[in-house]
Amino acid sequence: VKKAFDLITSRQIDTVKFITADMPLEKLVSALELMGQQKGIKYNITT
Repeated sequence: VKKAFDLITSRQIDTVKFITADMPLEKLVSALELMGQQKGIKYNITT
C-alpha cells in the first residue's frame, strides 16, 4: 500500500484514467447504482 501511495503522490501513476466519471454529491445514489450494475468502477463525487 505504501508503494502504491508513493507512486500516486509522486505522480508516477496517472490516476485520472481510473475514474469513470465525475458526479455531484446530489447524484451519489445514481453513482452507487451504476457501480452495482458494473457500469463503472470509480466515480469522483464532487461537492
